[in-house]
Amino acid sequence: MLIQTDSLEAIKAIQILKSAYSNSTIIRHIHHFLENVERWAIQYISKEDNEEADRMAKIAFNRGE
Repeated sequence: MLIQTDSLEAIKAIQILKSAYSNSTIIRHIHHFLENVERWAIQYISKEDNEEADRMAKIAFNRGE
């Protein structure tokens, strides 16, 4: 599994497994999910590089795809 994000804070929180006790619900859910995944990696993508993916996701969401 590959997790891609433009947030360095999210990367740090996900990488620290002890943050499963985090106040962030999304971080707790990610940790719970990753407990069952044998191999995973996190990749940082700059906001500039992520703009095209965001645009495509919004188009697909608006079309209901």
